[in-house]
Amino acid sequence: MGKLLLSGGGDAIQSSEINAFFASINNKAKPLLYIPLAGDPENRSYESCLNYVKKVFNPLGIDRITMWTELDNKTLEQLLNFSAVYLSGGSTVKLLSHFGVHFRRILKEYFVNGGIIYGQSAGAIVLGKTINVFDQAENDLDGLNIVSDYSLSCHYQKEHHSLISRYVQRNNQKVIALPEGTALYQTREEMFQIVGNDPVFVFDQNGKQELSHVAK
Repeated sequence: MGKLLLSGGGDAIQSSEINAFFASINNKAKPLLYIPLAGDPENRSYESCLNYVKKVFNPLGIDRITMWTELDNKTLEQLLNFSAVYLSGGSTVKLLSHFGVHFRRILKEYFVNGGIIYGQSAGAIVLGKTINVFDQAENDLDGLNIVSDYSLSCHYQKEHHSLISRYVQRNNQKVIALPEGTALYQTREEMFQIVGNDPVFVFDQNGKQELSHVAK
């Protein structure tokens, strides 16, 4: 199996520790694949997003970064050429709309074959069971369900507690709530390491529990 790094979002300063951790687990002999499709290219072009990502990761030793903005005709063989896949933030619904049946399948196969996936905010949420924790659509929208049957809530704050709890009880779901500047690193099923200083919470039918740190 591969590895997941799931970030609650945040700006460059908030994400600096997470990005450094990501660089430390990357195979720098292979390029990084960047997928910016959660963003709005009319507000910020994909090329400017790529330039920003290069500014973030080049100083961390990740020198080769390839961007994909079209996913329909990609193959597993192409994916396996990359050290990791980085899914940046924006609109979760928009990002998921670009993930057709074919790309969902090969991204899961990439992970099963040992690939690393770094999801930030929307890029993390699509890797969960559903993306509709805050009822942003009329029905639950299925995520890729790579995160051990958990859904994810990013940018978590205390005022989100009642909304997430209501969703969990109504839908019999499990939700991991990630604040900005904090990430989970998953290497085995339900085995997580927290990257960052803020607590991460798990909501289930028994209520809310703080997720304990796992020794590095």
